[in-house]
Amino acid sequence: MIMSVHKDKTFIPAFDDSFPNILSALPSTISISSGLKDFSLETYQLPKGGTPELCFEHSAIGINTGQSVNCVFRSGEHTRHFPLLTGDVNIIPAGCTFHSSWDRQTSATVIILSPELLTRNAKALWGKKDAFTLKLSLAAQAPFITQLALAVVDELNASKVDKTYLTTMADALAVHLLKQFSTRACKKPQNAGTLSTQKLKLVIDYIDEHLEFSITIDELSKHASLSQHHFSRSFKKTTGLSPHQYIIQQRIEKAKQMISQQKISIDQIAITCGFSHQSHLNRHFKKLTGLTPRAFQNF
Repeated sequence: MIMSVHKDKTFIPAFDDSFPNILSALPSTISISSGLKDFSLETYQLPKGGTPELCFEHSAIGINTGQSVNCVFRSGEHTRHFPLLTGDVNIIPAGCTFHSSWDRQTSATVIILSPELLTRNAKALWGKKDAFTLKLSLAAQAPFITQLALAVVDELNASKVDKTYLTTMADALAVHLLKQFSTRACKKPQNAGTLSTQKLKLVIDYIDEHLEFSITIDELSKHASLSQHHFSRSFKKTTGLSPHQYIIQQRIEKAKQMISQQKISIDQIAITCGFSHQSHLNRHFKKLTGLTPRAFQNF
């Protein structure tokens, strides 16, 4: 069984009281059999609405293949409001209880991966002793996953399905998830070239507190007690981003929050978030979100 629905809890739609609970009984759901025991794919035509409270027994990847929508995602005491753009990806780890809603019609592709598929590939990557958990990721920009899903759909719609090809694609997807969207529980050696948890926290806290100011590699490396070269290399190995990329990403996240509040002008937001002028904000904002700040504000 792929999905359990907990019907003893009331789902409260996020946008208005007329929204149906639809995901568990969609007439327009298409389930495509891959012929593999630990990998399956479904496509949905989703009317404006929401889900009841769900808990996936397997890990799931949802890809927005339709128009952009505004989403609300609730899990436990946490609630997130966010735009889900065309091609954006939601990654839901096994055992995560949640419900979500969206404000307009769209379509989605959902990929289900068994624990066995992930565990087998984790063992190949890291060895027997390394534990891992997938991270809940919402509205992630993951073009590799999107393109792989399209390739799998094309293969499943072919007159003769190549199971060897599908197995290879399933393994590639599992490895990508493990490397990009998981947290390994094992203790990493201190000489692995990454920043220690303590040093990373010092640097991240400093960045968060100084986003409106100019932040230099020299300042950050001093907080980590490393040379500029060693710090830059270790920071990227730890976070997957260069210090400059991380700072820009955090500034854009702060700008998104301020734009959503609509309390000050976009020009003022640019300065407050550490950009030299509005066009500087516009360029980076569109690069990371696909929208201009003005379009994001009106979305």
